[in-house]
Amino acid sequence: MAKLLIVGGSIDPRLPMMEAEDRLLRKFLEGIGPADGTETGSADDLRYRFALPGPPCHPFKTRPVAHHRASQSSVFGLAELILRREAEEAGIQSRIMSIGDLVDSRGVLKDPSIFDEYSLLALSTTYLVPAWLFFLLRSIPGHVKIFLGGPGAYKLNRADLNRVPFHYLLRGEAEGRFGKLLAHALGGNVDLDSIPGLIWRTGKDLCDSTAPLAHIDLDTAPLPDFRDMAAAQEGRVLYESVRGCPFRCAFCDYPFLMGNREFRYKRAERIYEDWRTMNGSMGIRDILCLDSLFTHPRARLEGLCENLIRSGLGNRLRWGCYARPGDLADPAVPAMMRAAGCEYVYVGFESGSDRVLGFMNKRCSVEENRRAVLNCREAGIMTIGLFIAGFPGETEELFGETREFLRETPPFITSVVPWMPDFTPGSLVPVMGAESRERFEIRLENPSPRKVVLWRTCRGFRRPLGIPWGSYWTHRGMDLQGAWDCIGSVLQEIHEGRIRTLCEEYFLPRTLDDPLTLYGRLGPDRAVSFCHGLARLVMEDRRGDFDAWAEGIGLLRD
Repeated sequence: MAKLLIVGGSIDPRLPMMEAEDRLLRKFLEGIGPADGTETGSADDLRYRFALPGPPCHPFKTRPVAHHRASQSSVFGLAELILRREAEEAGIQSRIMSIGDLVDSRGVLKDPSIFDEYSLLALSTTYLVPAWLFFLLRSIPGHVKIFLGGPGAYKLNRADLNRVPFHYLLRGEAEGRFGKLLAHALGGNVDLDSIPGLIWRTGKDLCDSTAPLAHIDLDTAPLPDFRDMAAAQEGRVLYESVRGCPFRCAFCDYPFLMGNREFRYKRAERIYEDWRTMNGSMGIRDILCLDSLFTHPRARLEGLCENLIRSGLGNRLRWGCYARPGDLADPAVPAMMRAAGCEYVYVGFESGSDRVLGFMNKRCSVEENRRAVLNCREAGIMTIGLFIAGFPGETEELFGETREFLRETPPFITSVVPWMPDFTPGSLVPVMGAESRERFEIRLENPSPRKVVLWRTCRGFRRPLGIPWGSYWTHRGMDLQGAWDCIGSVLQEIHEGRIRTLCEEYFLPRTLDDPLTLYGRLGPDRAVSFCHGLARLVMEDRRGDFDAWAEGIGLLRD
C-alpha cells in the first residue's frame, strides 16, 4: 500500500548559531564545577536554582527545550495536521517530518532510503521561500509523486512551475481537497478540474483548474488531532481561527495568501469548544494562536475571554496570540486577556517612528506601541515585540527612533528582521506596487550573487558573518546591508546594557530555561538582568566572576 510522507517546517539559517550557544553555555558551566547533582534523564541541571516560593526554579538545562520566542529552529505546523487528517480519511498511512530532518542545508537527502518506503510526498511551504523548492525537490527520486501547497508554492510563477518537479500543486485551501488528489494519484476517478486552485502536470504540460475559488467555513472545519504536535513541543500547540485580514499594512502579504479576498474567523463559541476539547481530550496545556490578529474583532475576544473565565478553563491552560498594538493600548484588553489565561503576546510594533509607521500604513502610532508594552507589563503578559528594519523610506536616522523606543519602552523579547520584499510577479503586497516602487526608488535584484554581512556593527561579542542572501534590495533610504547594520546596532546596545530586552539574535541558548518561565518566576526586570549578565559572562568567558554575579542575582549553588 502506498504511504505518504508529509514534510513541513523550515531550515533556520540561525540553527548553527543556536547550537554554538548551547555548546558555549555547557562548556562554561562545566568549567565552573562538576556536573554532580543532576538526575539521569532530567532536563534540569540541579546544581543551580533560584530560591523562590513554589516549585524549584532551575534555569540551566541538560538538553535543549522549546522556547516561547519569535521564531523556532523547527516548526510542526497546522498544515501538516490538516494533510494527515485528509490522508487518514482516504485510508492512507502517513508520517510527518520536518524539512530539517529530511534534507541538509544544501537540500541533499539525509536518508535517501526513506523513499523506498514512501512513494507519496506532500510538502507544506508555509515557512519556505519559493527559491528553496529548487534545492529541496531536486533530490527527490523520480518515482515519488509530489504534492505542493502553501504560500511558497502559491507564489511560484509560470516559469518556475515549469522548472519545479511536482505532480499536483494546490494554490487554495487543502481541507476537503487534498484527499481527492491522493485518490487521483492512486488511480481513482477524480475530476481534477473541479478542484479550485489546482495545477497538475500531465506529461510535460501544466493544466489549470477552471473551478472558481471557494473558501471553507472555519466554523464547521473539523478540529485537527494535536496530540503528536503536543508530544513534540512539550504540550504546546499552534492554533488557527482566522484566515485573511481586514487591514492592509503595506509590507504584508497575509491578507492575500492562498487566494484570500475576505476576512474570515471562527466565532468565540467555536474557539472555546475547540480549546475545551484540546485540553480535556488531547492533554493540551499551551496554545499559541497563529492568526495575524487574534484580538480583532474585539467582541469576539471579549466573548472568548468571558467563557474562559466563567468555566475556569483559562486556569487550566495558558495561551498566547498575535495582536495589534492599537488593541492592547486600551488597558482593559490586556487585563481581560490575562484573567482568561493569556500569558504572552506577539505584537507587530514594526517601528518606533511615526513616519515609518505611516509609510507602512500600519494605522497605529508610536504612542499606542508604548502604551501596549506598558499595559501588557502591568497585566503580567509577556510581550514579544516584532520590528522591521529598512522598510522603504526608512533611513538610518529614522531607524534611530526605533532604537530610542527600545531603550525607553522595551518589550520583554525583541525580534528585528530586515524588510523582505515579495518578488512574486503581480504581487498584491501594497509596497510592491508600481507607485510605491517609484516613490521610494525601490530597486530589486532576484536572484543576486551579493553577500550580506550579519553582525558587521557588533563589537566585542560576535564575529561578522558573510552569507549569500539570494536576493538584494535598495531604496532611497538604505539597502539590505544597511538594514542588517541597523539590526546589529540594536544587538550592540543590548550587549552594552542600554536596551534591556531579550533577543534570540543576541544570546538565548536553548539549554537555558524558557523565557516565559523566567518571566513568570523572576519577573521581567530580574529575568532580563539574569540573562544579560549570564550572556556577558559566557561570551567573554569570565568564569572567575560567576560566583559573585550569581550571589548578586540570587542564584544558588546546591
